This record gives sequence, structure tokens and C-alpha cells, in this order.
Amino acid sequence: MEAELKLNSLAEAVSLADGHDGLRIDVMLLAGGRQISGRLISEVRYRQTTASTVRAGNAAGAAPMFDKITELVEQRRAENERRNRVGPPHSAPPATPTYAHLLEASSEGHPRTWCFPIAAVSAWAIEAYGFDPAPPEPAAE
Repeated sequence: MEAELKLNSLAEAVSLADGHDGLRIDVMLLAGGRQISGRLISEVRYRQTTASTVRAGNAAGAAPMFDKITELVEQRRAENERRNRVGPPHSAPPATPTYAHLLEASSEGHPRTWCFPIAAVSAWAIEAYGFDPAPPEPAAE
């Protein structure tokens, strides 16, 4: 990665995870009085997982709508990548994320994906950071 890696806030960590599916940022979060541990994942990956879950369930007919949402998120990620390359003053910076997407670590073998407002997180800690050539695939719920 050419840019300086900054992890001064959860929003910065979420931005990095949104832009790089192979980036490994394992975190522990405290939100709403509950402690959740897992890996930050991109919104694209979260939406793909949601579409797969819908497709595998009894609402498979609604899957194309979820696929369309995934396409829109992929387009937004491509636009953010373009903005990062062009940089100021020729392009506005990407919007600061307001939601975090997390693949929860589970001892039962049934990982869950979460989407929640970053503002709901009262504390967070990084447990692992690096690159993962084969990120874990969320299981369809």
C-alpha cells in the first residue's frame, strides 16, 4: 500500500477494510454493552454475504434486489479509489464511513456478519493487523 496507514480511529480502520478485502484488521468492540470480536470486512463483502444468505433461504426471489445493492456499493468503492488516486484539490476526499461491517469470531463455528453505526461503539481495540492472502469466507446464515 502506498498511502500511510493510519489507525487513529475506528472510522480510519473501517475505511482501510472497505478498500482492501485482503487487509486483516481483527478488533474487539464494545457496543451497546456487548463485547464483539471479529474481523472488519468491506461493505462490498458484507453485501455479497447478505445476498448469498437471501439466495440460500426461502426469499431467493428477492436476491436480485440485494445483488443490485452490492453493485451500487462496488461502484461507490471504485469511486472512492479514484478519489484517493486523484487526491485534492482535484477530487473531494472519500466520505468518512458511518457504519462498520464485522465478521464475528464464533466458537460455535457459525460466524455472523454485523453492520452497525460506528457511533454506537464505545470502545475498541485492535487484536491483529496485517494482510491475509485468503480471508475467511462468512458462512451463509
